[in-house]
Amino acid sequence: MSENHHYQLEVRVTKPMFVGVKLQGMEEFEVTSAPDWWPDAPEGYFSPQTLFISASASCIVLSMFKAAAAMRTEFTDVRFPLTQRCVNVMTRYGSSIEFYFILK
Repeated sequence: MSENHHYQLEVRVTKPMFVGVKLQGMEEFEVTSAPDWWPDAPEGYFSPQTLFISASASCIVLSMFKAAAAMRTEFTDVRFPLTQRCVNVMTRYGSSIEFYFILK
């Protein structure tokens, strides 16, 4: 099944090293760099890397619930421990820079 999903969001600098992310219909939340990417970054905040691996893991679990509903069964709880390695790749093409996150 292929579906297109469209999201409206706005990002802005809220203070040095912090970006506010506001998705339509949701409260703004702050994102900063992971300390292993930028050593001066504060701990305890979302980073692009933590959001990426959280989105990947939650997508798997939510897909299981959708599949269970299609099979007319249900889960009461799904848990699995994950250790993800997220690799940052930054590539420069002329005057533009592209960022990629790769899960391994």
